[in-house]
Amino acid sequence: MSIVPLSDRPGDDALRQRPADAPLQHGETSRAWRALLRWLPATAYMVANWLVSGLPGDRLDRLVAPDWLMHGLAYLVFGVTLEVAWRGRPHAPLLALATAVLYAGVDEWHQSWVPGRSPSLADWTADVIGAAVGVWGASWLQTGRRRGGTGPQRERPSTRRRAGSAGLVALLALLAPGSVQAPGSPSLSDLHTWIDEAERALVTGDAAGALRQLQGMEAAEVPWTPYAAWRHRTLEARARLALGEPERAVEAAREALAVAWEDDRLEARLLLAQALAAAGEPVAAMDALLAAAEDPLLAYRGPLRASVLAQLARVAPQAAADGPEGEARRLGYARALYRSGRWQDGVAVLSATEWRWLTVDAWTELARGLEALGQRGRQAERLRQALEEAERQGLPAPRVAALRLQLAAALQTSDRVAADALLRRVVEEAPGTAAAGEALSRLVRQSLDDGDVSGALQLVDRLGPAARGTTGWQEALAATFAAVCDPQALRAVETGDGPSGVVSLGLARQLLRQLGDAGVRDAWLLYWSARLEPDARAERVRRLLESYPLSYYAALARERWPELASGRSTLPQLEPGHRPPTAFLPPDVEALRAAGRVRDALQELRYRLAAAAEPVASASQGDADLAAWWPTLVRWEEEAGDHRAAMRHAQRLLPSSEAWVWAAVFPRPYEGLVRAAAADAQVDPLLVWAVMREESAFAPEALSSADAHGLMQLLPSTGRWMADRLRLPWQGAESLWDPAVNVRLGSAYLGYLLQRYGDPRVAVAAYHAGPGRVDRWLQGGPPADVELWVERIPIAATRRYVQSVDRSYRIYRALYGTQGTALAPRA
Repeated sequence: MSIVPLSDRPGDDALRQRPADAPLQHGETSRAWRALLRWLPATAYMVANWLVSGLPGDRLDRLVAPDWLMHGLAYLVFGVTLEVAWRGRPHAPLLALATAVLYAGVDEWHQSWVPGRSPSLADWTADVIGAAVGVWGASWLQTGRRRGGTGPQRERPSTRRRAGSAGLVALLALLAPGSVQAPGSPSLSDLHTWIDEAERALVTGDAAGALRQLQGMEAAEVPWTPYAAWRHRTLEARARLALGEPERAVEAAREALAVAWEDDRLEARLLLAQALAAAGEPVAAMDALLAAAEDPLLAYRGPLRASVLAQLARVAPQAAADGPEGEARRLGYARALYRSGRWQDGVAVLSATEWRWLTVDAWTELARGLEALGQRGRQAERLRQALEEAERQGLPAPRVAALRLQLAAALQTSDRVAADALLRRVVEEAPGTAAAGEALSRLVRQSLDDGDVSGALQLVDRLGPAARGTTGWQEALAATFAAVCDPQALRAVETGDGPSGVVSLGLARQLLRQLGDAGVRDAWLLYWSARLEPDARAERVRRLLESYPLSYYAALARERWPELASGRSTLPQLEPGHRPPTAFLPPDVEALRAAGRVRDALQELRYRLAAAAEPVASASQGDADLAAWWPTLVRWEEEAGDHRAAMRHAQRLLPSSEAWVWAAVFPRPYEGLVRAAAADAQVDPLLVWAVMREESAFAPEALSSADAHGLMQLLPSTGRWMADRLRLPWQGAESLWDPAVNVRLGSAYLGYLLQRYGDPRVAVAAYHAGPGRVDRWLQGGPPADVELWVERIPIAATRRYVQSVDRSYRIYRALYGTQGTALAPRA
């Protein structure tokens, strides 16, 4: 039925003759009412959408019609209204179309209010088409085509025309709004785009605007992912801090910390500490900062570590309190300073406190700082005080034994007799403990350093039973084995030339049997048994490669006996271009990356895998898709330059026969820089990568407690010396965080050590412990068997470092072959 009766509508001729400003006749609607009718549907539709957009998603689905139906009805009603409003006007269709365009603009403007909604040209065009067709559809619904004559009478439209018009409107309603999202249901890409807008507002100083957008998202109750929730809460905390609402910022920061992935947890803790300090809670702020200072990630984020210490320095005086908890915080502060290489500041903090509850721990830490500063006399004095206090308090025997070990190390150069007496007492009074094993290992290595092999054997026989089975006991026997194993006799046994060496290698074989009888079945024993016992070599090598495929000794075995390494024990030969495969991912993550949001897609994948309960190794068949995501994650991390994370995640998949896994675990980043620097220094670039891998895990901002910087962990003093040697400008310690500077100076230093010592393992030992110590260890001349020499390195940390770098270097050579040969030096 027509909205306007036929009897009240003038004919077309009459409309053509009537001036535009002629008074309305036949009871037509006044000018004001006509204006209202023109805009009423657009206004009503806008208000209705605004009202329902704040409803939760499940209630919204039940209260309103589907999106396409809402648009279709709105267009139809709007078309009818336009027909009534513009009927009889000159150029009515053009005026109706212009109004439709305006209506579409109003609708899209309103849609921009909806959280997560960003109108596009396609959306606006869809509204224009829908509204315009709605005009013509309404006209067909109201009137039929004139059969003739000029009178005012028109016939009612036929049922067929009505159905056709309704079908046309419905079709356009289905097609046109197809690109329009329903309010409150943004895509993941829209969600992150909207969060970016809030972040831009915050960066430009509009904290209130950023907070309004964040609150709009909350009102819409969009489906949050863990990463999006972390971004949202982090931004909210920052915005509330900027607006002077620290209490609510604390709440948001705690929520961000609760959902943060491992690498984002550090940032969340720092934000929480900042909010707590602003809220007048310095004690809680210091606790958050101390937790951040203990985060292992901080070792790879040198500049961020400086920020943590700066905040601790501001909060610590306000958090000063008596009692055990207050002393524990000051002790934690000193340890955080130590980890950053600020030994002098840590010693100052410990020295300025009158300790009452944590005296033993405080004096022990103070002694450690004094050792780093080279103040051995004060170190020994503090350790004596700590030892006396520990005995007075009746602390457990392992704790007292550990203090005696520290005191013995402090007295080693000034009072060797007292130091040895302390070590013997540890073995005798704390049998079976790790401290007893460590004391035995030190005593044995000291005898070997003095050239007293028989004395070392006597110590093993007399004190060994009290430390049997400990790590130190095994290391003591391994060092003694390396001392009594004659390199020439060992070579004769291996090559089959000459006698079997029963007499000269008898003590060595006896030590191996002693370890075997104690139940030791580690990689060390299997390797050296294979070298000394040719008849059992094949079986020992097989067990070594199967049980310890990534160990230092397995790498030695592969290179020494390649004919015995077969099947899964053989490393793949890598060619350029070995990349992890890309698996099918959730559509929203795929769409996020396709939209150019590479970083957000990577983080979304990280958060989803972090939420998985089971590791890849135990993934069930139902978790096949989840397990397939890990190669994609590794690939994306490599593309993002985060080789430390890619290496860590790929290592979960070892041992594997897939080439891309090995390429990710032993990558070659910064290839152009490394090859150029290695060519200048005449160093195999694969050795540079091996050093870089063990030093910093390819993190360019790594910082050690010894103040070593960057990819190759150079001390500022070493960096300055090498810069002067190469006649390069020195721009301070911070320049070592630049990969180009670090790789060039580190490669040059490694090349200098190689020229000085010849063997890469000896050069790597000097790279870690310093040339002075290595010169003392080589007083008898170059080692006849470097593998035996490595076993006798007296500093455990240096010995393990040399083994780690040598292992990586051998694996790099096995994987890449001649691809890693050093280039000729540049002119």
